[in-house]
Amino acid sequence: MAPVEGLTKAPLLEPAMGSSSSRRRWEIGCLIVIAAICLTRACFGGLPIVTGAIDLTVALDGGWRVLNGQRPHVDYYSALGPISQFITAFGLILANHAVRGLNYASAILGFLVSLWSLAIARSRMAPAWEALTGIFFALLIVVPAPLGLPFDFIGEAMFYNRYGYALMAIILIESYLAPREAKSSLAGGFSTGLACCLLLFLKASYFFAAAALIGSMLLIRRQNKQRLIGICLGFGGALTIMLAYLGFHAGAMVRDLRMAASARAQGIFAPGHLGIPLRGTFVSNMSLLALAGLAGLVSFNAREDWRGRIPAWCWSVYGAALVIGAGIALLATNWQFSSAPLNAVFAIVLADAAIRNVSAGRHRAKASPLWSGIVFAVWALFLSVPMMAWNVQALVVGFEQSGAPKNSPQVGLIHSGAMSEMKLMGWSRPWINGRAYATELNDGISLLERSSPATETVYALDYANLFSYALQRKPARGGSTWLHPEYNFSDDFKPSPEWLLGYPDVVMVPKPQCEVHSGEDPPCFRAEYIQRNYFAYLSSRFRLVAESEYWRLYRRNHE
Repeated sequence: MAPVEGLTKAPLLEPAMGSSSSRRRWEIGCLIVIAAICLTRACFGGLPIVTGAIDLTVALDGGWRVLNGQRPHVDYYSALGPISQFITAFGLILANHAVRGLNYASAILGFLVSLWSLAIARSRMAPAWEALTGIFFALLIVVPAPLGLPFDFIGEAMFYNRYGYALMAIILIESYLAPREAKSSLAGGFSTGLACCLLLFLKASYFFAAAALIGSMLLIRRQNKQRLIGICLGFGGALTIMLAYLGFHAGAMVRDLRMAASARAQGIFAPGHLGIPLRGTFVSNMSLLALAGLAGLVSFNAREDWRGRIPAWCWSVYGAALVIGAGIALLATNWQFSSAPLNAVFAIVLADAAIRNVSAGRHRAKASPLWSGIVFAVWALFLSVPMMAWNVQALVVGFEQSGAPKNSPQVGLIHSGAMSEMKLMGWSRPWINGRAYATELNDGISLLERSSPATETVYALDYANLFSYALQRKPARGGSTWLHPEYNFSDDFKPSPEWLLGYPDVVMVPKPQCEVHSGEDPPCFRAEYIQRNYFAYLSSRFRLVAESEYWRLYRRNHE
């Protein structure tokens, strides 16, 4: 086969051909499965939360602020970009501000991103592997369970990490595999540029990992102008739109991201923690390197430029090393210590290319094409199917728990119309128990309803501020969607007291139940940090006007 102008004709990178009728059948079946996955999430009977209940308040506060016209970084401190808050706001709009809208938003986003992945894969991969990729993306997006935890730990915690991995995987497929037709290079490059920019405004660590991956992957295939122009157009166009939304206050965004990164570097994400994700993904990483080496060894190197002087197995192992490095870097900056979605996607890519090479006779394998293909397929499925099965189990458990009776002794409910469908469950320890957290929030809601008129803006000097959304009040400017010591602020890197507390009419301060905890438990740990950094300013500008079992309410002094 003559090489397509501007693209490599290396066997590992040649796209699948396949008959149009066969591909159509695979794609129809894939779309049916994807639709079923997304509909399952959309039909949840409520929003079950087993773990990370406190993280959900972060998403709701951010989405509620966006709905009320506030912008991350510009109007309040945020360690995350606007994208995840747009998604929450979109869901709230769909459900008339009720929390079940998060189910709708996740389902719609999962379907759209799956279609995006199929559009990239169909001109690069064989039909069966293209279909498997689309289903993998759907499960990666819609499943309500934090990556790296047991599948029955249902919750919305760190949902943005799932979105980040999905965009990274789209970039990986497009960067490693050349399209069948040169004219598709412009669209593929645009896709990569767009995804990279979305990552910048989703979570900065994913953007830096994606940029490094794109740059390093440039060596693997010969580039053409169309792809490079497409990357610039996709990234530049999306960047212009997002900066316009922020009023071109790029400095405010850089300030917030730098503050959060500096706080993390001092705390839980210090370099000493790198060993945890390395251990958590060791088997997956070694298996991917072995698969990459074998895929390269059985293939001829048909590259016509300087790349042809380097053995094919070196290129495939180089690609696998890049993927592993990106995965480790992301794990080291996430609250996540295992799970490697990028490894699974790259295993599918390698198996697809190797099987096509073997089937076409462009290989060095002494075994028959059938047995060689089976080996590659099993190896790739070993790296991808367990994660898919984990996600399926989590989706089923989430669906079952969404229908749990509201009067169940394991379920905690919030006494707020917008949040009445949220079912808080969880473990027995008080600071992460769903019923205990629901009791604490209900106590605060009742205190505000008794002691503060609906026209007053409220901010909670706590991990997160749920009260504006729960009471459907207009949020105050300033503050933060969450405050986590040594995660997004520290003694040295923190929002100023004036920015955090300079705008709300009333401030809610929790009463940590420290007498029943050790000093290392989160409520006492956060209370210590918050009091040390902000209580002096609070005492000088606010006065205590009411309190309840769990909360103290402070009102601003009017001079």
